[in-house]
Amino acid sequence: MLEHAIALRWVVDKRGSAAQALLRDRANGYSRFQAAQHSGWRLEGEAAELLERAIAVETDDDTRIEDRHLATLHRAQTYGLMNLYQAWLIETWSTHATFVSAEPYFNVDDDAAKARLRRVPEWEVNSVPGGVAITLHSALACYESMVPEAFAGRLEDAANEFERIMT
Repeated sequence: MLEHAIALRWVVDKRGSAAQALLRDRANGYSRFQAAQHSGWRLEGEAAELLERAIAVETDDDTRIEDRHLATLHRAQTYGLMNLYQAWLIETWSTHATFVSAEPYFNVDDDAAKARLRRVPEWEVNSVPGGVAITLHSALACYESMVPEAFAGRLEDAANEFERIMT
């Protein structure tokens, strides 16, 4: 949701140029998949032809400058959405397959230099649920900065409640 909110400003602003950058990016991903077939299973027939056509997409060279906006950071910087970028980082840290998202599934004993793995998560802290709440609040605060009457002060009440919960 946050990444899309950041991307939409760019897509609306640059329209066709952004679309061409997105097409090149998708073709690049398909190209990586095609290259991976050399060491794995291979597409054949119509599927292979469709993949080849998707890779061979034609775009205008003068739109390549927009390729830098394929990065979420660059879109956020260009369109003044760094608060959404911060929220996006928190969200991806806690919901994507990273070390942080694995926290509830292990416990490290530094003194014994051992770790205990768990099949069921144990929330020792409210970091992930709290991170999600803070991320959503950050996105809404960004929206409120553009539309001041949107929440009529309720976001401040929510921020105080998040702080109480997290402590």
